[in-house]
Amino acid sequence: MTRTSIALFLILAACSKKDADNAAPAAKKVETAPAAPAAPPGPATPWTYDAAAIQAKLQGAWVMKDQGYLGSVEAWEIKGDQVKMWDSKANTEKTATLKIDAPCQLTVSVKTKDGTEGTVSHFVFDGDTLHMGLGDAGLKQGDKTIACMSNGVFVFDASGCKFYTQMFDKWEAKDATCSLAADKFKASNKTFSYDGDMAVHGNVLAGDQLWTNQPVKVASYDEAKAKATAK
Repeated sequence: MTRTSIALFLILAACSKKDADNAAPAAKKVETAPAAPAAPPGPATPWTYDAAAIQAKLQGAWVMKDQGYLGSVEAWEIKGDQVKMWDSKANTEKTATLKIDAPCQLTVSVKTKDGTEGTVSHFVFDGDTLHMGLGDAGLKQGDKTIACMSNGVFVFDASGCKFYTQMFDKWEAKDATCSLAADKFKASNKTFSYDGDMAVHGNVLAGDQLWTNQPVKVASYDEAKAKATAK
């Protein structure tokens, strides 16, 4: 091989190496797991409600009776979906998260070392007057009667009566028995062997305990605590 040939060979080899160094790395094939099947949707609830509007009406400081347990007197301060609650009898305070579950049912959930602990309360607004507690509540919504009773929600209309229970944010419906008179709503279900009734007050419904239990709205959390202590 001549000196010229050797030089040309070295130049070509260097260019080939440079081209190889500048070449983009080969794309790697990424294995992706198959998409999990979508969970079957729960039954669409036959009621409508504006959770944000209800939450807005609940904002502020309140003196609450019979919320966590019968005989309790608490000071509440609701800001957004956060609720500060002071129990006057136990002299304890905790913060919970508020969730409006249905037109007449809400849950306040407190984080614990083992997870979350929730308390369900029923409520109804008769105009601007709030009735709330551990009793039963409901309202008329068009041609439907919505009743929060017996760990769930009864829905009664011309097509019949259903009882809805909630599990992990999904509602399950089962057949139930309902009747509505001018002054009383009655309902029963086999799910909890329940048979109960509550009074009709125009377009709202309430059990006697809940109807007489009207939370008192006050100007501040400190005032709510002072009034709760005096009860």
